[in-house]
Amino acid sequence: MAPTPSPSAARPKNMVQAIERAAEILDVLGRSPQGLSIGEIAVRSGLAKGTAHRLLASLVHFDFVRQDSAARRYQLGFKLVELGNRLLNQIDLREDARPFLIALAEEVKETVHLVVRDRDEALYMDKVALHPKRSGLQMVSHIGSRTALHSSAVGKILLAALPEEEVAHIVARRGLSRQTDKTITEPAKLIRHLNAVRHQGFAIDDEENEKGIRCVGAPIRDAEGKVVAAVSTLKHIRTHRARNQSAGFPILAAAGLRGRVEYFAAARIPRRGIMSTLLNSISARRLIPVVTLENAAAADPLADALVEGGLPVAEITLRSPTAIEAIAAMARRRDLIVGAGTVLTVAQVQQALDVGAQFMVSPGFNPEMVRFCLDRNIPVLPGVSTPTEIQTALAYGIETVKFFPAEAFGGCRTLRAVGAPYPTVRFVPTGGITADNLAGYLSLPQVAACGASWMTSADLVAAARFEEIRQRVAAALKIVQEIGQRDIE
Repeated sequence: MAPTPSPSAARPKNMVQAIERAAEILDVLGRSPQGLSIGEIAVRSGLAKGTAHRLLASLVHFDFVRQDSAARRYQLGFKLVELGNRLLNQIDLREDARPFLIALAEEVKETVHLVVRDRDEALYMDKVALHPKRSGLQMVSHIGSRTALHSSAVGKILLAALPEEEVAHIVARRGLSRQTDKTITEPAKLIRHLNAVRHQGFAIDDEENEKGIRCVGAPIRDAEGKVVAAVSTLKHIRTHRARNQSAGFPILAAAGLRGRVEYFAAARIPRRGIMSTLLNSISARRLIPVVTLENAAAADPLADALVEGGLPVAEITLRSPTAIEAIAAMARRRDLIVGAGTVLTVAQVQQALDVGAQFMVSPGFNPEMVRFCLDRNIPVLPGVSTPTEIQTALAYGIETVKFFPAEAFGGCRTLRAVGAPYPTVRFVPTGGITADNLAGYLSLPQVAACGASWMTSADLVAAARFEEIRQRVAAALKIVQEIGQRDIE
């Protein structure tokens, strides 16, 4: 059986036979996800058994093929996944990003940058400034120019994606030059600052790179969740302080920016990479508003309040007959992430998927439902409250879980104790989370985010008090920001 060629590929006259035969083996294995024995490979590829054995030895050595020593069967290797993801990353990033950068610039009415790391510097790949006269901003950046990593928001995003050892090498080579009187110039302080950037999911340049300019940056990730670029937007410090909004801008702008970046990333990331990427995006916000909607007509104004408050994500619980209609209304928008909560069965998962839900949350661990989601790369947060349930989640390959009902089961104290033996597991406590205890939960290292309904309570929604919802969201995000600032200081 000959390997499947490119549709337009003509057979070259100087074909290398060994490579052709290796390609035949890879093609055969690609059609057999359950794996094949060496005899089956020889028959299906039309190769002699000895020839197949020699080629397989080389393919296994370079990880293009993997062998199950117990079952003595061969399957495709993970090197192919790595190469496939590299191919995706070679797509013209600037060309793909351009429409999203323009849309973001229109939203914030300010300059937007797309930046990558080139050795020890940040390189500006693109810049969109649709309204320069409106803000009076004049930045020194231009496409192809470079800036320091340690003093810019985009640079901090790129540094935060690196191991601390590599950051230390960059600092040793380049130093921490002072751009303004606010630039971080102490290595230890920079490391603490980068830890906070990783924790909160965005970075701020508060007049550290240019006097009078404040920027906020967010990451763009590849199919494996690795940071491959950064995008930023900015505000003129004098204009912003004159509006008395400088304290709230970084967290609100970052939340909105990450929302835009996510749609850009989703357009480039293959389906198999969406699950971890979307959960990471949700976790980066540290908060998931939990909503029970009795009236689907409230979905749009509620979504407006969440987005304007700076938290473009919602978990709509399937506790009301209008929940699916409400999910559909929010899913039609392009400015927030919407998921289904209180999902109990596979049928409910399918129903929510059909109207556009992007993630599923369950109060308990239903193996059938979880397997259904995992098989289809649907982001899922199953509920756990005991070590046995946590270990079950780990057995399924799930390391981010919902801890429910959090307060009824002892709150932070119980979560700290239950989570201690499982350092790789991250929790989303839900149930009884309020403005008063939110900081305590978010301060726990094992907490990825908190699910909470006090910001979007049923009585506020029923009374159409959407401005109050927006204010509660903004106040909650201020708590998140304060937790992040503690790590910096």
